[in-house]
Amino acid sequence: MKIKYKLSLIIFFAAVILITLLYFIYSLNVRRTFVNQIESQLESIAEAKFIDINQFIQRRIYLIRFISGMELFKDAFELKKFDKDFFSSIDLLNEKFPTVNEISIMDSTGHLLFSTRPDTLPSISVIQKKAFLLAQRNKIFFNMFSYDENNRLSFYISAPIFNEDSIMMGVVLSNMNGDDLMEIMDDSTGLGKTGETLLGEKQDSAVVYLVPLRHDRSTTMKYSNDFDGTAIKEALQGKSGILYDIHNYKGEKVFAAARFIKDMGWGLVTQISKEEALKPVKELSDILILLNLFIVIFLTVPAYIIGRYIGKPIEKLTRTAQLINDGELSERVEIKSDDEIGLLGETFNEMTEKLERKIHELERYAYVISHDLKAPLSSIMPLADFVKEDYKNKPLDDQGNEMLKMIKEKSLDMKNLIDGVLKSARQEYKMKEPVKVYDLVDHIIDNLHPPENIKIEITKNLPNTVQYHQVSLLQVFLNLISNAIKYMDKPEGLIIIDCKRQDEYYQFSVSDNGRGIGSEYQSKLFNEFTIAHDDPGISSSGLGLSIVKKIVEENGGTIGLKSEVGKGSVFYFTVKA
Repeated sequence: MKIKYKLSLIIFFAAVILITLLYFIYSLNVRRTFVNQIESQLESIAEAKFIDINQFIQRRIYLIRFISGMELFKDAFELKKFDKDFFSSIDLLNEKFPTVNEISIMDSTGHLLFSTRPDTLPSISVIQKKAFLLAQRNKIFFNMFSYDENNRLSFYISAPIFNEDSIMMGVVLSNMNGDDLMEIMDDSTGLGKTGETLLGEKQDSAVVYLVPLRHDRSTTMKYSNDFDGTAIKEALQGKSGILYDIHNYKGEKVFAAARFIKDMGWGLVTQISKEEALKPVKELSDILILLNLFIVIFLTVPAYIIGRYIGKPIEKLTRTAQLINDGELSERVEIKSDDEIGLLGETFNEMTEKLERKIHELERYAYVISHDLKAPLSSIMPLADFVKEDYKNKPLDDQGNEMLKMIKEKSLDMKNLIDGVLKSARQEYKMKEPVKVYDLVDHIIDNLHPPENIKIEITKNLPNTVQYHQVSLLQVFLNLISNAIKYMDKPEGLIIIDCKRQDEYYQFSVSDNGRGIGSEYQSKLFNEFTIAHDDPGISSSGLGLSIVKKIVEENGGTIGLKSEVGKGSVFYFTVKA
């Protein structure tokens, strides 16, 4: 096949491979990273609301216990004195406690004696029995949420009244407002337009929503029988954390995080529709499709035209390159055009001439270096012999010290010469620059978003700057810190980034209290494709540490580790100070 056709096909297939590769990277990395961020955010919101709701419950339980324990009730029941003054005192409690809407009193048989709102007596008779039965077991009734026409949430709560001998004399049943609970549930920060928080309990085979939903304010204390596969069902079954393959009460697929409030039997869910959450990812996907289609169309058509003009000169270049590769350095490309192909031929000829010169220069360079290295040695050795013989049996005087100084100076001359040779040999390697270590590490930690149970400390021992290729140093720290996070198995994880000075080097370390590494893996851990675990839940290519080792060693450092299974690991590497 002629080169013009080959070139057209190569460009076409390269564009197709590029599209496939971009989608592959997108599918495995970009989307997963985005989903992780969404799940982490939902987990944080769910945990914060879980804590707030528990605090709300405890405040209300404390309040009803406080009211039921007041001497006012004990005295009235012991004296059997439920007169006008007693009822007036109860009325005053409504003013004293703003969250209390009404108070009702039942005797030890469950009979309703009094209510601050007589108009509610028929409705509270429904919950009298439940509250009374729980009070007999010294338990709190906390239920019957309602949402009135003024957009106010309220609920009923009760507690038993005991005498000095811990015998139940009666029950206090109170209707309290739930404004602070509504504030918790209505806060949709971080949940976009479709996201919301659900709070419900299971009654028989249905779920009852305790507070209004964000998109349906009429749902309080309404039953829903169609809740299979929903997040609220999973939460009511006692599941906590991220839920997968879940839909909401509308049948839409959602990302969701759940908590189970065990003492109350309530399920808590924070959720957001997948369509909204993944909208930025879809937009990025559409852009990539258009971009890559444009590249294919733009490059494939001119590839054929270009191939017709550059095919023959390229063949000549190829033949000449083969001859030069065989040692015929005197060969040159025949130049017959003034276009880019001609310029390429001229450049190729110049490169060949430079190669010839470099070979001759290397021969001379080897001679010069061997000579220059011998020069300081030829001064050092006689001086050392002289000092050894002349001052064998007497202490050093000024002349002896001067000779030692000369030995040191000559040694430094040789060291500087060697350093210069090394620097010259490594000119093609990545350019070093001042790197602010603390800022680099702090930036890495910010972008990794470690879980809340993992604490990362950066000690004050880190130097202000080091001379290093910034991207390479970032790769090293990023790999070690992300590994420490990935393999953390402790509920309270701790990762410490530290540094100590060792002669002419800084020794940086990344230590953790994670699962540790078995001794059978430690000697080969820095080899390619070595994985120090058999956990199918943790993905690893086995290449990260081998790349880190190569970077460190190419920059003149060393790397190692210390580890004990169950106690954690310390990875350390050195950087020239």
